[in-house]
Amino acid sequence: MSYSIEIELPRSGTWFKYFTTVESIEEAESIKQAAEGNIKTRILKN
Repeated sequence: MSYSIEIELPRSGTWFKYFTTVESIEEAESIKQAAEGNIKTRILKN
């Protein structure tokens, strides 16, 4: 199963697809944790 990572653009509140193909939930969680505290992120199943 593949996942995509979206980030929220701070000033507009719009969600933007940042990574479109992440192969594992572990990799997606790692990317999300690295961004934590700086921007809002969410993981979506493709």
